Amino acid sequence: MEHELEKFIEYITNEKRMSVNTALSYKRDLKKLCKYESEHGVDSVEQITSTNLTSFILYMEQQGFSPATISRTVASVKSFVAYLVNEKKLNEDISVVLKAPKVEKKKHTPLTSEEVFRLLYQPDINKDKGIRDKAMLELLYCTGIRVTQLISLKVEDINLKLGYVKCDQQNIQIGREAQMALAKYITEARSSFVKNGDKSLLFYNCSGSEMSRQGFWKMLKGYAKQAGIESEITPYTVRSSLK
Repeated sequence: MEHELEKFIEYITNEKRMSVNTALSYKRDLKKLCKYESEHGVDSVEQITSTNLTSFILYMEQQGFSPATISRTVASVKSFVAYLVNEKKLNEDISVVLKAPKVEKKKHTPLTSEEVFRLLYQPDINKDKGIRDKAMLELLYCTGIRVTQLISLKVEDINLKLGYVKCDQQNIQIGREAQMALAKYITEARSSFVKNGDKSLLFYNCSGSEMSRQGFWKMLKGYAKQAGIESEITPYTVRSSLK
């Protein structure tokens, strides 16, 4: 079963072009499924039944997993089963019985224009890290892309001459402030973050690795505190505060 899981992760990474973070999320969810099924005598994907899957989700509920986590896991399982059906490992979609729990959506209050201004001017652009952070915040703010998309961008996705960023096969226009911040980052600071390994990404963390959502979240919270923003702030609140 683990073997099929690894092949599925390779498929969504190489064929479906999903981001590294998304693939890791799928893998974490499905690792739980594999462990549960193995403990209950299911050692191959051909042995999985709709009853097995239902029992697994019920187990997660009994263990106190949040509705959001269970809902995400259901989506991961459904994608995995669809893959197995396509690969002729299963004869039918046995995941149709799974129902994701309702997840209560949190209300996000957009930042005011003054708060946005203060936030965007917190990074110290006399330092490489500040130049990078400024570029990331400006790009997130002016395009409204998700954080997972932001941290997965490659240098080739940016076209400063025509003023757009290519994201999920779409060209999204970027404003002048973001263009200037990106130009400064690419020409003056990016090289200090590029270490060994993949050098195609636009943004890296201070260790030279791909930045994580958690890393960006920590950075955002830090600047919000410096800016004196007291309301709850998330990447979504920045994106929803578009001009």
